[in-house]
Amino acid sequence: MFSFEFDGCSIERMALFRDWFWQLEATGLGPDHFVIVRVLPNQAEILLRVACHFMPVVFVAEDLADGCQRFIDQRTYDSLNSMQKAGVVSNIYISSSIEIREGILSIENTYARHEDGETAFLIGLLQSSDLSVQDWRVFAGGSGYDSIEVARGDSAASFLEYLKG
Repeated sequence: MFSFEFDGCSIERMALFRDWFWQLEATGLGPDHFVIVRVLPNQAEILLRVACHFMPVVFVAEDLADGCQRFIDQRTYDSLNSMQKAGVVSNIYISSSIEIREGILSIENTYARHEDGETAFLIGLLQSSDLSVQDWRVFAGGSGYDSIEVARGDSAASFLEYLKG
């Protein structure tokens, strides 16, 4: 569980929910953790607007050429910039990212590194009256690992129920 104030939600209210990855941690699945939320096709632009409103401050926007919007954690952003300036080409194995493309939001936490505010961010999206969640799923996997789904649903209400554990 987590507890802090986020966009007007009190500590007590936020404490009602588990982190989105609670079941992945409880079962030791990984190494990478993922959540995907899909909204109605005509709400792609609204999803981006609402996501930007609730985006945790530890994430930095990174525009991609293919119309995708990605937000990466500040540590990864700083590491990538340092490597680029030094001319170093290397993979960063531990990172957190939030990506939005064509009405689909995905969170990827490599090696299960989660950032503060991810669950509060998701709750903000799920409780937004501007969005209609079509479906969602939580799963683990990674390069060379089988993808193992632990939860799925077809509405914002079902995701909020999942977060209540």
